[in-house]
Amino acid sequence: MPLQRLIDDLNEDLAFEWGAVIRYSYHAALSTGVAGGKVREALGNEIQNELSHARYLADTIVALGGTPTLVPKGFARSNDLASMLEYDLKSELDNAKRFMERATPASNLGYSEIGNKLEEIAEEELRHGRDLRKLIEALE
Repeated sequence: MPLQRLIDDLNEDLAFEWGAVIRYSYHAALSTGVAGGKVREALGNEIQNELSHARYLADTIVALGGTPTLVPKGFARSNDLASMLEYDLKSELDNAKRFMERATPASNLGYSEIGNKLEEIAEEELRHGRDLRKLIEALE
């Protein structure tokens, strides 16, 4: 994999992270009532985690000689709390898969520290997914 492909792939991941920050903010704003309070709290924590991932990706893209994207990945909108959380869960699992797919090529290009960090972020995304699954189960 050429370096430019890695930069492009990391920019795709960055777009998803920017989108997650916006999506979680949107979903938190729409979460009302007793159940919504717990969701707002959980999503507030996730916003900070996703923002941390975005900052890491942006810094890494610059360090590799690229320009970080400012365009977030769009998302399907819903006003139903369970549907929102299901969408968030799927997004977290998809993100984890993408980060794992990026780790080996980064290491193969000689950027093992980036590969290791991408694996770490993938594990965080999987933990986010488990947390979201618990929220969904609590709503049932």
